[in-house]
Amino acid sequence: MGIAYEKSAAVNTRVATVGPAPETSTMTASRVTGVGSVKAVVGRVTAELDAPNRVLVADAVREARLGEGARGRVRPGNAGEARDRSAGPSCRVPAMGSRIAVVAIDAIDVRTVAGFWSRVLDWPIVEEEEDGIVLAPSEDAGIGIDVFPVPERKTVKNRLHLDLRVTGGLTVAQELERLMGLGAVKVDVGQPEDARWTVLADPEGNEFCLLHGRDGSP
Repeated sequence: MGIAYEKSAAVNTRVATVGPAPETSTMTASRVTGVGSVKAVVGRVTAELDAPNRVLVADAVREARLGEGARGRVRPGNAGEARDRSAGPSCRVPAMGSRIAVVAIDAIDVRTVAGFWSRVLDWPIVEEEEDGIVLAPSEDAGIGIDVFPVPERKTVKNRLHLDLRVTGGLTVAQELERLMGLGAVKVDVGQPEDARWTVLADPEGNEFCLLHGRDGSP
């Protein structure tokens, strides 16, 4: 790893670059004062670096110019990340937020619906209680499907559904045949005739789609 330095009474900035350091990357000591001098520093360093490392250079010089007040700010254009500047310019920590943990499906016959989706996705049943069944790729996968019992039948089209993509080397036609063999049925929800997906429903009418290939063929 090559290290380039810019030192003065006003700034002590270290910039880490990936790979061997260019022969001309070590800069002579100078005083960085004002926006014009900062831009000159960035220009001399970034001319020798690739795009990812130019971002690191710009961040390091910006930190020197703004001082400690810049720590912890989110860089414009990367709202999903927050910088941990105390650990160095290349360290990032994820911003606080939400993620999808479970997709919940209502069913009258919980065992039938859970069994269908377990075979469709090849996800085992990882938990089974009186109030529902949980499917997941593994017990510690962090995402799964919960199937819960409800007394009422489905009466209108779902406002949320799953889109499936073929895996395992099968063609879309082969996967469609497999899904229908497991209990899926084709349904019409107003999709165009040339839609690049096939609309299906599980044994209790919950819609889902099987996406076609790039050429649009099923």
